[in-house]
Amino acid sequence: MSTLKVNAITEVDGSAFPFGKVIGQVASFTTSAFNTTSSSFQDVMSVDYTPSSDSSLIVFDFSAANSTIGNASGNNATLNIKLLKDSTQLINATNATDFAVGGAEADRISATPLVRHMEGNDNTNQRTYKVQFRRADGNTSASLSNGIGIIIREYS
Repeated sequence: MSTLKVNAITEVDGSAFPFGKVIGQVASFTTSAFNTTSSSFQDVMSVDYTPSSDSSLIVFDFSAANSTIGNASGNNATLNIKLLKDSTQLINATNATDFAVGGAEADRISATPLVRHMEGNDNTNQRTYKVQFRRADGNTSASLSNGIGIIIREYS
C-alpha cells in the first residue's frame, strides 16, 4: 500500500488550490408510482432549497428506479422528463430523457433514468426544483416507479 502526504497544493501561479466542499444538501425520495397517459407534463415531485452562499455550485440529480413506456400497436412510444427551477425550465423533454420504441409489433421499454443539472448560483433566494414527465407518443401508460428521488447539493 502507498501513502501520499503533501503540505499544500497550489495553482501554477502560486495561489491556493480551491477545493470545494458540500455546504448544503437536501433530498426527497418516494416509493410512489406515477402513471400518465397524458401528453401534457405531469408533476412528479418537487423540493424547496435555500442556498447557503451566493457564489456556489448547485447540482440537481433526479433518478427513478424504473420507467416504462409502451405502444400496443407497434408505433413509437416516448417518455419525456423535464426539470424546472421555480417556473424556469432547466432541461426540456428532448434534452433530458427520451425513450422511444417502435416497429411493426407491440413494444415496451423499461429503463432507469438519471438526469443531472448543474448551475452556478448568485443569490441565497429560496427556489423550488421540480420534476415533470409525460407520454409524448404511444398508447399505453408511461410510468415512473420503484424509488424516485431528488438530491440537491450545494458546493462552495
